[in-house]
Parts: sequence; structure tokens; C-alpha cells
Amino acid sequence: MKKYIALSIVALVALTFLLGGWCTVPTGYVGVEMRMGAVTGRIMSEGFSTKTPLIVSVKDIEIRIQKEQVETEGASKDLQTVKIVAALNYHPQKERVADLYKEVGEQYMVRIVDPAMQESVKAVLAQYTAEELISKRESKTQTNL
Repeated sequence: MKKYIALSIVALVALTFLLGGWCTVPTGYVGVEMRMGAVTGRIMSEGFSTKTPLIVSVKDIEIRIQKEQVETEGASKDLQTVKIVAALNYHPQKERVADLYKEVGEQYMVRIVDPAMQESVKAVLAQYTAEELISKRESKTQTNL
């Protein structure tokens, strides 16, 4: 009897692995759990995790610091056309990744961050004349937008 129980347990574990009842989340990422395509809100930390085979899938989202660079044009206070390249270092908040993926998707940079960066840069450019932008460049490089 004990032999059949042990054999059943081994078969169950093997079946779970064969059907994909596990996943690994790479370092620097979190896993967003989805049940039948719907975001559940559960966030898996990096490393090995188990999941319900065939029902639950996991989407890896990077949470390391990344750089986004945007090239844009704007007008200075004296209506001079200014071309600028702005860089932003960012990372998604681990606790909010599931909401971000659910509400915006994988392309959150293109849909939200890039347009917000462009508008912020244009708003800052409009506060200064072209001469001030050049002469005060050092003090403007670390502007918090």
C-alpha cells in the first residue's frame, strides 16, 4: 500500500512538471499572474514558483532601472525653435506592476511615458528664452519633471 502511495505522489509531481505547473521569473523581473488571460493581481518574485497548469500563465515585467530617451522640439519663451534630447531613468514600482500591465499593457513607455516626457520638456522650454537655455544649461540638466 505504501508503495502505491509513493508511486502516486511521484506520478503527480511528474505530471505537474510535464503540464507546466511551474515557472521561473528572471532576476530583475516580477511575474504578473494571469488566470485564463485575466490579471489576478498576484505578483511573483524572481526565482522558481509553482502555478496551476494550463490555467495560470505568468508575464515577466522588468523592474530594474531603465533609460528612456526622447527627441523632441519645442518653442522657447522668445519663440525660438529648440530641439532637445531628454533622458529619463525609471523603473516600475513592484507593487503596482499588475495594475500597470492590466490597465496599460506592455507598451506603457510608448503610451504613457514618452508623451508625458515630451509635454514636460515643452513646458519647461517655454519658461526660458533660447539664450537662457544655453547659458543656464548646467542648472537645468537635473530638472525633476
